[in-house]
Amino acid sequence: MIVHVLPDTVYGNDFMDFLGRMYDIEKHYLYVSIGVAKTKIVSQNKKCSWEYLSKNNMREFNQKVKNADMLIVHGLFNLLVILWLFLNPYQLKKTIISIWGGELYDHRDIIEKNNIAYTKKMLDFIKGRIFQKVPVFLNDMEGDFELLKEWYHINAISIPVLYPPSVNVKILEPLLNKKKFEEGKNRLKILVGNSATETNYHEDIFKKLEKFKMKNIDIYCPLSYGDNLYADKVVFCGKKLFGDKFHEIRKFMPPEEYIKFLAEIDIAIFNNNRNQAMGNIALLAYLGSKIYLRNDTVMWRQYVEKGKCAFYSVDNIDNEKFEMFYSYKTENIVINQNYFKEQWDEENLKKIWDRVFNLQF
Repeated sequence: MIVHVLPDTVYGNDFMDFLGRMYDIEKHYLYVSIGVAKTKIVSQNKKCSWEYLSKNNMREFNQKVKNADMLIVHGLFNLLVILWLFLNPYQLKKTIISIWGGELYDHRDIIEKNNIAYTKKMLDFIKGRIFQKVPVFLNDMEGDFELLKEWYHINAISIPVLYPPSVNVKILEPLLNKKKFEEGKNRLKILVGNSATETNYHEDIFKKLEKFKMKNIDIYCPLSYGDNLYADKVVFCGKKLFGDKFHEIRKFMPPEEYIKFLAEIDIAIFNNNRNQAMGNIALLAYLGSKIYLRNDTVMWRQYVEKGKCAFYSVDNIDNEKFEMFYSYKTENIVINQNYFKEQWDEENLKKIWDRVFNLQF
C-alpha cells in the first residue's frame, strides 16, 4: 500500500484521476489536506479511496502510514503532516516528498528578509530536519532540488517527475491558435501573474507595461487566491496606471470557462521569482500565447535552457516597442505545443510514476 498526501487543488484532483485510470487503485490510499487553495473538486472523484486529513483522523493516518510500504507527500504544506513527520522520524526512511515550490522558497525569505516571525523560522527549522532524513525527493523543476541541497544540506536522491495536465488536452484542440491580434482592429489581451502572492511582482510588470497604456490593450490579473491585502494593492496600482484597461479577477472561474478565457490571451507575463504558475504557463503556451518569464529562475532553466521552449525574458519588455512586444512567430507556437504535448502524454507519465512506485526501501 502507498499512502499519498495531496493538497486540495485542481492538480491534486487530476493526479487522483490519473491514478484511477492508470493503476490498481486498491494499492493507493489518499489523504487530501485542506489549505487556502481548497477547491472541493476532489469530492467529485469516486474511483479512489480518499478522505480529508484533519485532527480527527490523525490516529488512523498514523496507523495507515505505519502499515504502508511508502508515504508520498505531494507538497509539504500541511502543518499537521509537517508536525507528524517531525515527531515520527522513524517513518521518514520510507517517505518521499514531492517538491511543489512554496514549501522550499519560504526559506529564501528567511535568508533575505529582516523581521521574519519566530514561528516561521521555527517551522523552517522543523522542515529542514525532515528534509535531512528523507531518502528520496521528487521534483518537476531540476533547479529546485539543487536549491534544496544548497539550503538544507541534504543527502538524498532526486527523481524528476511530471504531473498530469489540469485539463483534458482534447478539449483544447478547438481553441488553438485563436489569437490574431492586429493593431487598430482588436484589443491586445495581456495576462499578468497567476495569483495574489508577492512572488508575482505585479507592480514591476505594470511599470514595464506603462509605456503601452495608450495602446489598445487590456490587462488581466488573476487574484482569486492568495493574500487579499496584497490583491488590493495590485488592483489599486493597476487601476491607477491603466484605468478601465485593467481587469481584476477575484472569483474562481469554472475550469471550462477559465480555459476559454486563457484561449483569448495574446501575451502572458509571469514575473514570479520561483517555481510557480506552471499549470497556467503550460496551458497558455499550448494555446498559443506569447510567454514572458524571468530569466533568473529554475523555470527559465527548465523550460528555455533545457526544454528549448520559445519563451521570452521579462527584461526584454524594457527595450521593446509595441509592435515587437505583440509580434509572435507561428513556428514558436508549434515549438511550445510540441514540448507540452510530450510532457502530457499519459504513457510517458506512467513510465515516470512507475519508477517512483516501484522503489524499494
